[in-house]
Amino acid sequence: SFLNGRLTLSADLFLNFYVDEAILISDVKTDAQGRLDLEQSIVRYQNADSWLRIVGGELTLRWFARSDLLLEASWAVRQVLGERSRQSPQNLGKLGIRWLPERGLVLSLYGFTRSEFLDEWVTNPDGILEPWLVEHFSNQLLLLGRLGWRFQVSQGELEAGLRLFLPVSLDDGTLAFRELGGGVAADGQPFGGDRLRRLVTVYLQGRY
Repeated sequence: SFLNGRLTLSADLFLNFYVDEAILISDVKTDAQGRLDLEQSIVRYQNADSWLRIVGGELTLRWFARSDLLLEASWAVRQVLGERSRQSPQNLGKLGIRWLPERGLVLSLYGFTRSEFLDEWVTNPDGILEPWLVEHFSNQLLLLGRLGWRFQVSQGELEAGLRLFLPVSLDDGTLAFRELGGGVAADGQPFGGDRLRRLVTVYLQGRY
């Protein structure tokens, strides 16, 4: 830490091992006429003989410009090694500011980013007997904001304001993206991960 603890810089390294994982396996068999053979086809969980390693590090900088004003930034790099090496973003970032006085205007704004990656294990809407789908995720940004007013009430405290949830696809500027692979099936039903969309909410909170 520096400046009497007002400025801190930290670095973290990590290494994760995954072995003997249980994954869902589907092996579809057909008969001579091309019809599904239910007796020979299997769908089951079994231990995979593959291995997985996740290595990386994170650098975080935090500056308390004042007792009620914090600015922080972090950057993480990670690499997934093994059969699923392309299923995780390699770069993760965070940049934010937080202004929280005892009373009056309060605000915070944080941006979280993740780099593009390929998800090769997306649930198939045609059923568990069908092969997994593959989906490409572009570079993405998630903005979380808060704007409110804090005031004293008798011996307690109330705060009211707005919260912002804004996902942004950085490649095409779309204000929405999926956290996990998915989409809309031919019958119009959504499948896989939920689609994150922009959202503004009103909040009221307090303490006594």
